[in-house]
Amino acid sequence: MTNLVPVLASLTILFVSAAPAEGQWREQQRQRGQYEGLEIMLGGGLNKCMEDGDADCDDIDPSGVLLVAPGYRFSQTAGLYLDIAYGWLSPDLSGKDIPDEVDVDVSMATLTVMPTFRLFAALDKAELYGGAGVGYSSLLTKGEETSSNETVKLEAEWSHTLNMKLTGGVAFQATENAFVGVNVDYVFNANDKGDIEVCITVDGNKECVSPDDEDDIGDVADLVQLTGFIRFRF
Repeated sequence: MTNLVPVLASLTILFVSAAPAEGQWREQQRQRGQYEGLEIMLGGGLNKCMEDGDADCDDIDPSGVLLVAPGYRFSQTAGLYLDIAYGWLSPDLSGKDIPDEVDVDVSMATLTVMPTFRLFAALDKAELYGGAGVGYSSLLTKGEETSSNETVKLEAEWSHTLNMKLTGGVAFQATENAFVGVNVDYVFNANDKGDIEVCITVDGNKECVSPDDEDDIGDVADLVQLTGFIRFRF
């Protein structure tokens, strides 16, 4: 019995001293698991045309954009997302010389689909992030001119698969698995690259043409997209 007491005492001391270390390890694992896993960003905000070279935005007003970005968070500091943004722009026809007997309606839409890598820096109940993406971008313009004699419809679409964007923002923790924040993207649409298709419909007869020479494309306007979002972690 006298020999058993020192052994039990030493084991008790070892267990007590090991408990804080085990507790710290479990806390580290819990925090790591907090950040790893699937996420999705849902947002909406402002879509703005940005001049680039000869691409002029003077007669194009900002409009709205919707953002959906599912992704996987590898750690507290890094994640990979698929950013899908569909937006609109508002052509300004007020300065155009349009006869009173002619009705003209023009709309513009944008679409970007880009895998985007983001790096995060944690703050107290918030995080800053920045990153870059590469992928598809398109600009679609639709116009319709109606007069007493005929109706003419015009569709012109530019698209290219290798465009680039820079992204950044801040997110504030709302609940354990939800953040709210602000995201800003600058989309660099490639000049003199991509495909253009122009379709004209006159009285139901539609004809489409595509320039064979990429030099006919010229400069393409860039985009700035500012969105408020909510991000869920699963």
